[in-house]
Amino acid sequence: MQYDHSDTLLARPRDEFVAQFVGQDSTLKRLLLVKAGDAATHPETARMDTPLAHAFAVMDETDCRYLTVLDNAGHALGYVTRRAAATAHAASA
Repeated sequence: MQYDHSDTLLARPRDEFVAQFVGQDSTLKRLLLVKAGDAATHPETARMDTPLAHAFAVMDETDCRYLTVLDNAGHALGYVTRRAAATAHAASA
């Protein structure tokens, strides 16, 4: 039904069947994909309104694989991967 990177399967299931297959706790499962070293060593963050090109540039400059996305109160909403940012950036160019 869908062949993709595990983070993509959990974050953006193609249809209802895939969503039910990966389960309701997909956000928690995505957190298991982040390595402890990656989570503990990079303080880079982005806001929901951060332009994708800027987010990708930050990840590229700091050579980090993940960028934490914060709401206006500074609370973590989730993260974006370098691969996802690059793919979306290329698609928007």
